[in-house]
Amino acid sequence: MKKLLSLCCVIFTLVNVYGVWNAERTAAFLKEMDKAGNPHNAAKNIKSMKIVIDCTFKKLNIPMSLTTIYKSPDKMKQIVIIPGVQQETVYFNGQKGFSVDSVGGVTPVEGVMLEQMKAAVKLITPGISLTEIFDKVEIADTLEERDGKKYVAITCNFKPEQKLSAYKILADPQTKLPVYVFVKQLSQLGSIEVITHNLEFKELNGIVIPVKSVQTMLNMQIEHNLKSFIINQNYPDSDFEYKE
Repeated sequence: MKKLLSLCCVIFTLVNVYGVWNAERTAAFLKEMDKAGNPHNAAKNIKSMKIVIDCTFKKLNIPMSLTTIYKSPDKMKQIVIIPGVQQETVYFNGQKGFSVDSVGGVTPVEGVMLEQMKAAVKLITPGISLTEIFDKVEIADTLEERDGKKYVAITCNFKPEQKLSAYKILADPQTKLPVYVFVKQLSQLGSIEVITHNLEFKELNGIVIPVKSVQTMLNMQIEHNLKSFIINQNYPDSDFEYKE
């Protein structure tokens, strides 16, 4: 169960010609993606978020709850609960991170995993553009086909010194929303590929977010269903600090 818990804190492809993506065209598409996720410019007014997701390991039929609390600009706390089995809480105060399990185990988050955590905070920041997260964002000259549909393929690279794997995003050419996200993440089990398939989006509190998705890792599928999304509650900075 500990291994399953740690995983959650973290193809056959055909292509069709879609045209050359120069810097100007790439910037225009990324701007459209920003607009799709933040259609009313409401993100600037969101200072905190509490996101609660009900999860299920499909093959094992194991339920799990994932709660993420974000405070602008760079604080995050995640609580993962497998009912009757274990709970893990991850604290990040903007600089340091700690993972604490329900049996008293405390693990500092360091090295590449700390860089992953810093990136994770940016990735959930409302209204942030890909170019504000990544050092280099490139769009392939060809559409990529997956599950019978064609997508714009976007590769996002971090700065070399961060030592993080690139993200690959498949965006819907019409809605401009990210339908698939591929990334390799470092975990307690080593480096694993995580594929997120966003199945449904909704506009909530003025921004568009995925409300139903499936994550695939290590031949396991985890269903994610949004339970609640609350913004602008008051969270003291101490909520994001691990206290011994």
